[in-house]
Amino acid sequence: MQYIAVLIILEMLCVNLYVSHICLDRKAAPVIVVPVMAVFSLLLWRISAATITSLPGYGEGYFIFLGLFYLIPLLFLYRCGIKTTISVMFLS
Repeated sequence: MQYIAVLIILEMLCVNLYVSHICLDRKAAPVIVVPVMAVFSLLLWRISAATITSLPGYGEGYFIFLGLFYLIPLLFLYRCGIKTTISVMFLS
């Protein structure tokens, strides 16, 4: 059952990053964007695995806060401002 939850999270992450990639104006080529986002995702996953599991109420909206950390690489990899980036992320 835990694998299904992980697959759902990965699906939401992939869709959100793909929509961001399509809708936002890129500064760099996809050859640079994809590895940067993959490394950032792995780093965030390792940090969250250590912190979220130790918090009470695991899975009760803590992943929303982790999604906000994706603003950091998106703001460096794309030309759009923070308002546009947040709109694309939240509406996808």
